[in-house]
Amino acid sequence: MNQRFALHEELYASRGVQLYNDLLSRQITSYTFEQNFRELDALIRLHYQLQTQHKLGDFHDRKPLHDFLFELTRRLQNFVFSAKALVDHTRNYIQGAHGGQAEIRKAYEAEVAKHFGASGIGGFTKGLRDFFAHCSTPFISSVRGAPGATLRERFTLQLDTKEMLRTPEFHGWSTAANRYITAHGGTSIDLGIYVIDYYEAIVRFYSWLDDQNEEWCRAAWEHSLALQDQIGKLS
Repeated sequence: MNQRFALHEELYASRGVQLYNDLLSRQITSYTFEQNFRELDALIRLHYQLQTQHKLGDFHDRKPLHDFLFELTRRLQNFVFSAKALVDHTRNYIQGAHGGQAEIRKAYEAEVAKHFGASGIGGFTKGLRDFFAHCSTPFISSVRGAPGATLRERFTLQLDTKEMLRTPEFHGWSTAANRYITAHGGTSIDLGIYVIDYYEAIVRFYSWLDDQNEEWCRAAWEHSLALQDQIGKLS
């Protein structure tokens, strides 16, 4: 009985169990981000349908469009806040679980730069979250495309970056964020394109991270599983 108790204590204190709990916490954060993306993406896709069916009002009745844009802005806020949480929680995990291993930190930082740094989309997302949190609510507009536009290009949702950039109370746009804004014209960003691009970058990055993390943690997990097997044999 004492041996079984001692093994339980060793199992719960083992590095493998600690890593498992850390990863479970990140999975919850990842789930929140995933659901916020799906809710936002669904509303963005609905916009085209509502516009083509003339269900968002007109110049004389702006309430349907305003209600739609208010809800869209709420979902965008949830999206960028959960994105920032996922990024921060992952960074904390790498630092806490693998911070003493320079090669892992170097590989992680290189992959972050590859997926989020080169285009500036990571910096822009952080800046947008901070703008929401510390300054104001950005404007989103429903814009009709140029004559001859087809499919979704007939109606797009544009996030006003020009107004955000000239807000004097906010100084949170990094060089990377400005690079992303400039690459998209400097005045507005197609919300549908931005949301999909960022989500796909997240998917690619975490696909890499999960594969690598399995390798990084294998020895610790195998040790914890061996302890669990020993406990089972004593039951």
